[in-house]
Parts: sequence; C-alpha cells; structure tokens
Amino acid sequence: MSSTQKPPVWRALIPFAPVFLLGVISAACGGGGGGTVAAVAEPPAISLSATSLNFDSEPVGTSSSTQAVTLRNTGNSTLSITDLALSGTNAAAFSQANTCGISVAPGGNCTISISFAPSTTGVQTASVIITDNAAGSPHTVALKGTGTAPTANLSATTLSFGNQSLRTTSPAQTMTVTNTGDGALNITALALHGANAGDFAETNTCGSSVAAGASCAVSITFTPSASGNRVASLTIDDNAAGSPQTVNLTGAGTVPSVSLSATSLSFPIQTVGTASAAQVITLANTGGGALSITSLSIAGANSTDFAQTNTCGGSLAPQANCTISITYKPTAARSSTASVSVIDNAPTSPQTISLSGNSTANQVINVSPGNNLQSLVNQNPAGTTFSLGAGTYRLQSAVPKDYDTFVGDAGAVLNGASLLTVFNQSGSYWIVQVQVTQLTSYNGVCDSTHPACTFPEDLFFDGNPKVRVASLASVGPGTWYLDYTAGLAYLGDDPTGHTVEISTVSHAFSGSATSVVIQGLTVEKYACQAQEGAIHAVNGTSWTVDTSEVRNNHGTGIRVGNGMTITNCNVHNNGQLGIGGGGSNICIQSCEISNNNTAGYAFGWEAGGVKLAQAYYALIQYCNSHDNKGPGFMTDCGSQYITYDSNTASNNQEAGIYHEISYDVVIKNNTITNEGVNPQGTGPWYGAGIDVYDSANVQVYGNKVINCANGIVGRQDDRGTGSNGQPYQLMNLSVHDNTITQSSGYAEGIVANSAYTSLVYSSWNNHFQNDTFNLTNSATYNYFFWLNQPWTLAQWETYSNLH
Repeated sequence: MSSTQKPPVWRALIPFAPVFLLGVISAACGGGGGGTVAAVAEPPAISLSATSLNFDSEPVGTSSSTQAVTLRNTGNSTLSITDLALSGTNAAAFSQANTCGISVAPGGNCTISISFAPSTTGVQTASVIITDNAAGSPHTVALKGTGTAPTANLSATTLSFGNQSLRTTSPAQTMTVTNTGDGALNITALALHGANAGDFAETNTCGSSVAAGASCAVSITFTPSASGNRVASLTIDDNAAGSPQTVNLTGAGTVPSVSLSATSLSFPIQTVGTASAAQVITLANTGGGALSITSLSIAGANSTDFAQTNTCGGSLAPQANCTISITYKPTAARSSTASVSVIDNAPTSPQTISLSGNSTANQVINVSPGNNLQSLVNQNPAGTTFSLGAGTYRLQSAVPKDYDTFVGDAGAVLNGASLLTVFNQSGSYWIVQVQVTQLTSYNGVCDSTHPACTFPEDLFFDGNPKVRVASLASVGPGTWYLDYTAGLAYLGDDPTGHTVEISTVSHAFSGSATSVVIQGLTVEKYACQAQEGAIHAVNGTSWTVDTSEVRNNHGTGIRVGNGMTITNCNVHNNGQLGIGGGGSNICIQSCEISNNNTAGYAFGWEAGGVKLAQAYYALIQYCNSHDNKGPGFMTDCGSQYITYDSNTASNNQEAGIYHEISYDVVIKNNTITNEGVNPQGTGPWYGAGIDVYDSANVQVYGNKVINCANGIVGRQDDRGTGSNGQPYQLMNLSVHDNTITQSSGYAEGIVANSAYTSLVYSSWNNHFQNDTFNLTNSATYNYFFWLNQPWTLAQWETYSNLH
C-alpha cells in the first residue's frame, strides 16, 4: 500500500450490532492484500394461509374431507420446526398430516392437512400448535367442528294383526320412523325376517336417507299362509344408535268352523200337497275366519218334497250365524228323504242336514165341542189330524201322540176354566163353591200390588180377570179370594148378569211327543203355574204352533221346548209371560206378544213378553212385542247363538230387547220405541231399548231406537260363570250402524262395576261405530256413558272415530 492511498472504510460496512454479527471478519496479514466482511443473515419467518379452520357438521363415526393450511418460510434463514401437534379439549376428534418435516428452507413451504372425525355430538374445538425458531413461536391454527348423530324413533315396536282368515290380506298397519336427531339417518337395509316372514309384506317411503326432523312411513300387511300364530320381524339397518331397529310382527291365521243346531230334521205326518210349518236350522261360524259359502241346496231321492230359504248369503263372519228354514210339502203319500248340502271353505265341508218326512193321503178326525179330545187321541194312531169345529171346548187337556195335528176352524176355543153359576151373598161378599186342589208349592215372585200372583187359578167376569188377594179381609170391588180348605171363592163384585169362570185345568196340550202341530186354535184361561204353559211343549220335540191365539192363561201362554216353531200367533194377556222356556233350535216368527204379566209377577224375577233361558240356536223374527209388564224380548241363563231380526218392540218395561248373562247374539234391524222404563230408576243400570248385560260376542246393528229411557246400553257386573265354564262378561260387543233418537237419557254407552272398569272399556274389545244420532240437545246434554261417566256427543264421536 502506498503512502498516498486511503485504507478501506471497514466500519461503514458493519452494522453496530455485534450481537447479531454472524459473519467472520478476516484481513490479509502481510503481502499487503485487501480484506472482505460476510453478509449478516436475516432470521426465518412464518406465514400461514389460515389461522383457523371450521368444519361442516359431521356425523359421529365418520371423517370429513381434509382442509389444508400452507406454511411458508418468508425469512432468509432455514425454519427449524421442533414440534407440530394437535392440542386442546377435543384434539382426538381431529387428525393432521404434514409435509413440513423438521425444517423449511428460506422461501420454501409445506402443507398441513387436517380432518375432523367426531366420536360425540356437539361443537368440538382444538388447535394445531407449531413450535419453531421463527419469531412468535409457537404458531397456532384454531380448529372447530360439530359432531352430529341421527336418532331413529319408531311409532311402534310391535304390530299385532289379530285373527285373519287364511290367504286373505289384512288392512295395512302403518309404523312411522322419525329422525329426532340432528344428523341424516342413513338406511342401508329395511327387510322382513323370521319364521313366518313370507306371511307379511311391507312398503315404505323411507328411501336411503331420512333428514333430521323428518319422518317416513312403513306399511305392513298380513296374509297368513297357515293357521295358528304367525310371527316375524321388520328390521331397519341404519346409522342411528341401537341399529338395527326392530318391529315385532304377530298375527294368527284362522279358519272358519261350522256348527249346526241340528244335523237332521224329521217332519210330522203331512197331508199330500200341503206345506208344513218351517223348521229352522241355525248355522253358526264358530271359528276365527270368515266362512265363504259357495252353494246351499237340497238333493236326494225326494228333494222336490222339501224347500229351503236361508239368510246366509255368500259369507258369514266369525261368530256370526244365519238360519236355514226348511218346509215339507209331499207330492205323494210316502216316506220322504233328502238332505241339505252346504259347500263352504270350512275343513268339514260339505255340511249336511238329513231330512225326512212322512205323508198321508188325509187321515182326519172331525171333533166337536161335546167330544173328549184326549179320548179321541187315545183311540187313533200317531200322526192323526184332529179338526176342531167352531165352539168352546171347555176343560179339555190333551197329551198328543207323535206327529198329531190339531187344526181349529174359526171360533174353535180350548178353555181351561169352569163356569160358576150358583152364588150366595154374605154381606159385601158373593160366595161360590169351587173344586180346586191346593199345591204344596208355587213358582214366582210377586210385585207389591199383587201378593197372590203365584196361585194359578184366575177368576173372570165376562172374560176379564179380577185381582186375586191373599186374605178374605182384603176382598173388595174388583178383587176375589180363594179359600182352598173350604173350597170357597169370595167375590167382591155382584156376579148377577155376568159370565163367571174360574180357571182350573193346568194345560191345554202337554207331553213328550214329537212333531205335534197346533194350528188355528184359541187357547185360553188355563191355570198353569209360572214357568209352565197352557201349551206346554217343554218335554216334547219339534212342536209347531201356528196361527193361534193364546190368551188369559195364568203362567206362560206357550212354553217352548227343543225344535219349537211358533208362527203367526197372537199371544196376549197371560199372567206371567207370553212365550217362555228354553231348548235348542227354536223359531218364533211373525207373532204379536202383548199385555202379558197381568197376574203381577215382579218383572225383575221373570215376566213380560218373551223370555228364553238356556236357549241355543233361536231365531226371533218379524214379531211385535208391546205393552208387556216386563221386557219385550229377553234371553237369559247362558243362552247362545240367538238372532233377533226385524222385530218391533214398544211400551214394555225395562227393555225392548234384553240379553242377560248369555253369549253370541245378533240383534239386527229391529225398531225399538219408548222402551227401558223402570220404576226402580232411570240411569244406565236400570233399562234400555237394547240392553246387553254381562254377555259376550254380541252384535247390534241396523236397529232404530226411538225415545227410550236409554238407547243401547252394555252393562258389566259380577255374575259368575255359565255352565259351559265361560264367565259372564261384556266382551266383544259390536254396536254399529244403528239410528238412535233421544230427547233425554243416554243414547248409548257402557256402565260397569268399578272392579271391571279397566277391562270392559279397554281390554274386552267393546266398540261403538258409525251410529246415527237424532238428539234434542246434543250441544250441552250428556247423551253418552263411557269410562263410568257421562260424555257429550263431541267426546263420543272422538271415541267412535278411534274405535
């Protein structure tokens, strides 16, 4: 270096910050060479493409798509990364992968990829923490996501289809699947499984996904391929908790079962060319499936001698019944045979009823009032026709032979009373000698105004009965008293100028003969006890009473037995009942029954128009029962398979039609007016137009009930068990398609002893549906009784719509 040269200015190139000096200063020593200073390096710097990431809602158990954050080293030095990790409350719900390694060169970059996979629902947060040698370390990326999950809520987990006829399809039952969660419900499979899955079918609106808050419907039907209980299940595989969801399915395949009230009919001897009274067979479907009837016909050697009509139609519902009415009209004198054949879908098809009858060219014995009817019966063979001419046959009592027929001309009257003609007056009494025998016991319970009702002898002035009193001291106008010991009758009225009679003979017809016919006769004033009849067929079989008038007898006008047919009769003013009794295969058609219970029996015991007890397969049809002091029509004491069809009833006491502690009755197409009046009370316990009391399997439809004390009422009390072992319960009552007109009282409903409330209203299958009401004050008056309390029409219609 020359002395004139200036040395280099070194200091000007070096910042005055020695703590940041990274280079090395070097100088030439000797040789006069010049020196250099290294550049000072800047530190690394981080730039993040995002400092927070928000993830969309993500179903629990799934993973989102990734979101990326780019990390750049914007400095001039290498970025050293000592840690890159997830941290925070829900760090486990996130995952990250990166390309950063342990360093990033100046100007370089790397990628951090993050995904969200929640294991629980709700908002979840975490952070990516980057620890490095750049200013501001550690650097943070905030993370946020929401976990969602669907919830499958089923409207039912069990569907029961009950009984269904084989190979027929039930109405659909619908089950709703509702997603009550906050995530989509993804359905991967919806299928039927189980032992009888093929008996069920489903359709649905669910598709593969149900949005949060949305619903879909699954409709299922049942078509049993075999009888008995059938089970399956519907399973729904989805992404909700508890998957698969399961709905249990049950049903029972049923078949019809046919019961006939008789499998053979034998007709009495019939004159050639004349038609017999109809004999009625009741056909009942006692199974659980509908009975399909494809044909019902008569065939056999003498099929043309028989004819049938029926109410069966093409189908018979479970527990329903129909009637087959058969007549015999022989075309020649012979023994006729044929059979009724019913072809149906029951396992026992065809059902067969054997028919037989005997005919005669005409064996007729003419009878006059002076003849002794029993003597004529004894002198002639079975099957004789006795033709009674006009006149009064007094004190006659006949025990017929098999197939005997008694036919009366107009004005032929059988009278069981003796004429009284010789009277002595003693003070306010008129006294007459009578020949009667006192019995050791008498049937019945009297009302409070007729204390002597049980004694069977009645006294008549000009055909009208006087009231019998229990003591001589009670005799006054309109009454009389009988002293059995002295054989004297005491009258409270002057008999002068009157025809006075006292009934003394118990029965006009009785005995155990079969197929007796009584036609065109008036039967009156017989001294039969209560529960016995002037025509007393209780021990006979297949008797027919046709076009006869039965009146003014003390107990029951006509006492029925097995196979009894009563048609076109006028039964009135009898002391206890018009028609009573029991047995099987009974037919009462086109009769007028009126003004019975003149003796004053307590109708709560047994009195009124018609009462059958322990009756099976009975048809009561086209009859008019009115103004009886007791129910118009009644069945009691375990009666079963009874049909009341197209009758009228009016102005009777307690009920128009009353079915008590019995089973299986059809009450249809009847007109009931001003019924159910009971002096003991007015509520639903006391009476109704149609009253069903502790009885099971009752159908009530097509009836008109007009201004009764109560309309149609079911009652349940504790009445024990029938002789067949079945309890007396108000179960399977179906009331539908009736028209009820009421100004007061209850139109319909059920009343129950409190011990049965939870059963009779909810568990015993009792229903009211599709009835029409004409109510005077429907807006505010409680015309209905349910859950042991009065209901308004609006409440009742809500119930009916649901049932």
